[in-house]
Amino acid sequence: MFNHNERIGNFPDTLEAITLIQRSVQLTPSAHADMSGRLNGLGNVFLRRFEHTGDVSDVSRAISAHQQAVQLIPSGHPGVSGYLNNLGSSFQHRFKCSRDPADIHTAISTFRRSAMTFGPLSTRLEAAQEWAKLSMTHFLPQSLTAYAIVIDLISQITGMDRTIQQRHIGILALSKERRWDRM
Repeated sequence: MFNHNERIGNFPDTLEAITLIQRSVQLTPSAHADMSGRLNGLGNVFLRRFEHTGDVSDVSRAISAHQQAVQLIPSGHPGVSGYLNNLGSSFQHRFKCSRDPADIHTAISTFRRSAMTFGPLSTRLEAAQEWAKLSMTHFLPQSLTAYAIVIDLISQITGMDRTIQQRHIGILALSKERRWDRM
């Protein structure tokens, strides 16, 4: 039998986190360097609550916070790709409820941007994999381009320009995360 408490985890902690992060955002000046990170965190907490409750208003709040975070983070900042991944994930979650094609197309476009922007290779690879998977699932012609980016990023992570130890660590990280099964 399904246990509702297992599904939502420690829900009071989630509610408290939302309250505290919202307060942090309210108290932070809009031009403050940490504002984008706080908004990204707020979006993540709303997305976690949506995953537990299924309340679509939470995923919409997550999208709003993630969009603001992406708008505020400086261009070229290494966190851009991660913020874009979070935004893409929020749209992907909303699509599962709404079935609105605009949500999945925005998710795909956002993952594409993340995969092709500056940032950690592992974050960009995660985005490229989501882009490829969603493009293939929705029969979009960009699937081959997305898979080409996946292969290119894997090559960069495990490439010959790295030491044997760096390549080994990169391959282990990829296999431990079981990224191969998600494609």
